[in-house]
Amino acid sequence: MYTGQGVDVFEEAKQRSLQDYLEAALGVSAYKSGSQVRMDACPHCGHSLAGSGKLRIKGDRTWQCYGCGLFGSIIDAAMWLTPGCETPLLAAKDITGGNTPPAISPVERQKQIDADNRKVEWQVWVNQRIHEATRQRFDPAVWDYLVRTRGLSPDVVTEAWHRGMLGSMPANRDQATLWLSSVVGDTELHYAGLWKEDSPSPWIAGRPLVQFVDTKQYAEFRVLFKPTNPKTKKSLAVGKPGVPYYWKGSNSSRCLVTEGCLELLAALSMGYPGDMIATAGTGSWRISWFKGLADKGVKVFDLAFNNDHRVDPSTGQISNPGKECQVELARELQSIGLQCADASPKEVGDINDALLRLRQKSQ
Repeated sequence: MYTGQGVDVFEEAKQRSLQDYLEAALGVSAYKSGSQVRMDACPHCGHSLAGSGKLRIKGDRTWQCYGCGLFGSIIDAAMWLTPGCETPLLAAKDITGGNTPPAISPVERQKQIDADNRKVEWQVWVNQRIHEATRQRFDPAVWDYLVRTRGLSPDVVTEAWHRGMLGSMPANRDQATLWLSSVVGDTELHYAGLWKEDSPSPWIAGRPLVQFVDTKQYAEFRVLFKPTNPKTKKSLAVGKPGVPYYWKGSNSSRCLVTEGCLELLAALSMGYPGDMIATAGTGSWRISWFKGLADKGVKVFDLAFNNDHRVDPSTGQISNPGKECQVELARELQSIGLQCADASPKEVGDINDALLRLRQKSQ
């Protein structure tokens, strides 16, 4: 799309600094997290707890939010942030015109931050109450999913439950709603932002597999099926992020690094003897974790991120977020003198997929 002077307004808009634009519009600063650039706010879902790092800025050209799952360019951001910019053309013209005001005022922003902080504190309380309640019983449907569908060792699942890493709620949504009302309380679920006024059940009902980090301040609630709707998230993250899932092994000279809790348990089911940590998704690691583990005796970090082979149907471009993130992490570890090795699956998929292939070959 060209202006009257023959200038491509879309190309001009895309050449603007995305980081500068988001910092001005959202009123927060971006910061380095390892080799990545992160922000605690998103053009779509707004601000979050300081240090959440939920938004990743890639090459100053695209953004991706690990909170709401949306991603896009500077033009997509302007369409979300600027009133009246309902089309890409209007957004591009607004960006190049330099007329984009901050999305919200400093006062409004602080109110939103304070409200989000209160909500997260309630979520931490909810996680701790649910963790206590899940020490009593493990739902059979969740057990069947982990052992039969995911192929995890029954001993590993039992030990993970005893260690407090795994928990379960009733698999039936209506039963889970009653269970949550009893264990947590309707009002508390509303305070935590987990039950909207117009919804018949809390958001976490229907996600009966619960994965807890050691602090119990952060948990992921997961469905037991592959969503048919691409907008349905497999996991719902609740509480304060900041520490990884952790498993103390018998050989602390090595540490396996995976993208999720289930991948960690799959590696354990395959016999990995060392310590293990799991991030809460691609790119959400922090270099301080590895420095701390190295101080405790870890000599080599075995990086086992997902081997994702994705093809964009609209462009035909191939991407591999897991591999790309692993390369970034390896570079960062090596820059501070830490050793690492490639332990990712050679075939497409994650460690759990490798475990399932191994199980099939042995049958």
